[in-house]
Amino acid sequence: MVASVVALIVILVLVPSYAIVKAQQQSTEAKVAEFPPNNERDEIARAQTLVRALKPVFVSATSSLTVFNDIFSVRPAGVTLSSIGLRKGEPGTIAISGRASSREQINAYRAVLSENPAFKSVDVPIGAFVGAEGGSFSMTITGTF
Repeated sequence: MVASVVALIVILVLVPSYAIVKAQQQSTEAKVAEFPPNNERDEIARAQTLVRALKPVFVSATSSLTVFNDIFSVRPAGVTLSSIGLRKGEPGTIAISGRASSREQINAYRAVLSENPAFKSVDVPIGAFVGAEGGSFSMTITGTF
């Protein structure tokens, strides 16, 4: 089940990234056509144009995958995630929901995520700790992603 969720998340992250890369590729090809390589200096200018055009796409896709990896890799045994949502921005927000067999597991997960320097805050509603939610929990993470 967790593998399916992870696979789905990876697909949801990669498909938009692929579409962005394809769109950038077409735009970049048009820009590159402006610099027909006549000599070494022209080739360098052409390569610099390519790097500038594609850098935001690669940084964005890598950042999202790194953040998801950080969230999944520290998940304690007994904690299952049922959904995860990402809103990029300054600050960005990640909303997680899942189940845990104890409030200690929820708190341990929150504590480990809080230690990640990419996450500015990790918040869990108090109801998850007092047992009002029957093992279900939600978590909101803010940071730069």
